[in-house]
Amino acid sequence: METGFKYRLQCLPRTLTLYCEFGSELMPRNSRQQTVKERSAATKVINCMRGAMNTISPVAWLVTLPQLISRICHKQIDVSEVLQVVLLRCYQSYPQQVMWSIACLSRSSNLQRREIAQQLTVQMRRCSDAKGSQVLDNFGRLVDAIIHLTNYNPKQCPKYLSARHDFAKLYSLLPTCGVMVPVQEAFAVPLPPARLQPVAKPLGPGNSTAVTAAVPVINEDPGLVTIVSMRDAILVMTSLQKPKKLTFVGSDGMEYPFLAKPKDDLRKDYRLMDFVGVANSLFAAAVAFRRRSLKLRTYSVIVLAEDCGILQWVNNLVSFKSCCEEVYANEGMYRRRDFAMAVKKMYDSTPSKRQWLEKVMQTLPPRMHKWWLTRFSEPATWLAARLSFTRTNAAWCMLGHMLGLGDRHCENIMVDTASGDTVHVDFGCLFDRGLILEVPEMVPFRLTQNMVDAFGISGVEGSYRKCAEITLQVLRQHRSTLMTSAETFLYDPLVDWMNARRGGHVAQQEATAEYENPSAKDALATIDGRLSGTLLGVSSAPSLPLSVEGHVQRLVAEATDKDNLARMYIWWMPWF
Repeated sequence: METGFKYRLQCLPRTLTLYCEFGSELMPRNSRQQTVKERSAATKVINCMRGAMNTISPVAWLVTLPQLISRICHKQIDVSEVLQVVLLRCYQSYPQQVMWSIACLSRSSNLQRREIAQQLTVQMRRCSDAKGSQVLDNFGRLVDAIIHLTNYNPKQCPKYLSARHDFAKLYSLLPTCGVMVPVQEAFAVPLPPARLQPVAKPLGPGNSTAVTAAVPVINEDPGLVTIVSMRDAILVMTSLQKPKKLTFVGSDGMEYPFLAKPKDDLRKDYRLMDFVGVANSLFAAAVAFRRRSLKLRTYSVIVLAEDCGILQWVNNLVSFKSCCEEVYANEGMYRRRDFAMAVKKMYDSTPSKRQWLEKVMQTLPPRMHKWWLTRFSEPATWLAARLSFTRTNAAWCMLGHMLGLGDRHCENIMVDTASGDTVHVDFGCLFDRGLILEVPEMVPFRLTQNMVDAFGISGVEGSYRKCAEITLQVLRQHRSTLMTSAETFLYDPLVDWMNARRGGHVAQQEATAEYENPSAKDALATIDGRLSGTLLGVSSAPSLPLSVEGHVQRLVAEATDKDNLARMYIWWMPWF
């Protein structure tokens, strides 16, 4: 790390994992239980980590932010203090990125997390100048105001709300808040050359968690875009939870739309976006991916509390369902209400679900290729967009199956009408949760007739299969790196896991130190098995290790099997 950043994704997260595991196993023992050799090893490890905090650039530590936050409540105090100091080191150089990343800590239901958040805030003030302290105060008020907007539930449910009148406190705070616009690009800090990397300031004497007040906060990005205003019109969506689309105006004059989601735990979305970001970095190092210019689209997810947050709005997206409905409607084959009633009646009256699905598919034969011809009329643009859709779809299918991503109905898969990229949204159904639904999911990912039709004349046998095999090969090669990234789920238990563990009898406020959740450990074991090729299919049936080609073939066969598709929930719409 002192000479370059080439292996930062492999080195730093793994180092933190080993240090935390070492702290859990050996450091809790008292001096009488430890041998001389163990005490010597513990001292060396602690000194090594403290030295690394001072010599490794904060920009390198930024890749470990999700891991630092998830393990901040480590049961060994020495380990927890080291993690806190690393966070403070990152804050010294990148205060805005760190503030947004730890926004949910101070509002956590976990008592110890809230206490640590208060300690971190005090330390941040000590290492900040007057301007930095003011931004820190403004940030706290800004987050509270955004949470109020997110959870606001008007009685009459108008289509638009006024920021100026309905959220005057938030509107008046923005011009002077000095807080960064939390878009994906702002968190992707560019890496400096190895010889120019900044060196962190030494620790304060006599206190391993102290940061000297004389060290000012230095933001290394002079072009940082801050929030200066917001558009008055706030769109209220028609869905059940009434999410709201708000638009911030940046100091560069550009508009940055976000979706404010209430009553939804976005920590899964945040962790998955981090996981995909790590995968993208690994993909970028693979020649086959660079040759195809293949990269999965990500967007920022900001968790403000355990039940709400904001997501970066991605323009030019339409749902796959809308694409299918458009092309069928243009041919006079589809009317939404009439078709839905006919399908439901046929479903209830047909004993064989496979026969039912075949009848529906005869009524609506695959037509998605015509949508691409209509949307991209120029031949070169059409070919590029269709290839982009096929390749990103293949990569998402493999990555989603590794994580047990379910609920891939037509409205959770989006298509970029400018580039053709596949973009996935709504990651609440992770870690094979689809298997425990009232109607269990029987396919590993969505590979229905119109999906295959959009791939071109070769279907799944062309670019799709090749990209799926390349993706799976890279995932297997970097199995340890991906598992280290996935371990953040283990030590930051999600709300539904926590409720399951406590059975509803113990309040979340009583939780203190980090807890290794059994459900999370099982999920990680399944991910590890799939990455090694020994757990196959939706049910993760044990098997001898399969080759990459055999693994992909097994998954494609499951995803396209009509018996499996017919057993899916009817409004998953397996006919599209």
